[in-house]
Formats: sequence, structure tokens, C-alpha cells
Amino acid sequence: MEMIQGEIQDRVVELQRLQESRVNKHSSKVKVKKGHLVVSHRKTYCNKGEDSKTCISDPTG
Repeated sequence: MEMIQGEIQDRVVELQRLQESRVNKHSSKVKVKKGHLVVSHRKTYCNKGEDSKTCISDPTG
């Protein structure tokens, strides 16, 4: 029984990797160099309930 469960888990992992490669098929790696400006999700830097438009100051301004 444990052997069957192990095989099933292995197969699930294989299928998850296959699905991930299909989803990411059109994406490409991005090279970012020092000094480049990068857009990030505002929620990463804002506290819950805080206005996402005003919680981050403009780095160029």
C-alpha cells in the first residue's frame, strides 16, 4: 500500500511540473541590472487597510 502511495505522489509531482511548464511556456527570464527601476505589486509594501496609491513615495520625485 505504501508503495502505491509513493508512486501516486511521484506521478502527481511529475504532472504538476508538466503543468507548470505549460503555463510558463511563453514567459521568459528577465535580467535586471543595478539602477534599473522595477515595477512591483503595491500590496507588497503597503500595510493592510492603507491606501496603496499613497503608501509608496515616488522614487524619481
